Amino acid sequence: MRQLIRATGFEVTAVVRNDDSRVVHVALCNFGAERDIDGTWTTLFTPVCFSPGFRSVARGDSVVIPVRVTGYTDARTYPPLDPRMVPDSYRVSFGVGLAPRPGATNLSHVTTKSSLPFTVK
Repeated sequence: MRQLIRATGFEVTAVVRNDDSRVVHVALCNFGAERDIDGTWTTLFTPVCFSPGFRSVARGDSVVIPVRVTGYTDARTYPPLDPRMVPDSYRVSFGVGLAPRPGATNLSHVTTKSSLPFTVK
């Protein structure tokens, strides 16, 4: 966990593997960092997104996605720091879906897929 004067956060690299027989698309703005609080996965961070980008993953392939989780203590800066964001067990969750047609910019049948838990120190 990186703690600065105006922000607290961490960085992790997620690897998304496609075991489906179709191309899937991972929403880069539709993710969250969740902490295990008393046995319940609780979202403590969602990013600020200016465009609904996504990464395509061919069947049998994988993609590496760097994830930066940062909350700010300054009330004028978003996203705000959730005071429960402390060193502990976390996971990241991504929206994963299918494009309704080639070249489409919106996804259909989006489901949330979570990473295995990891420790932030």
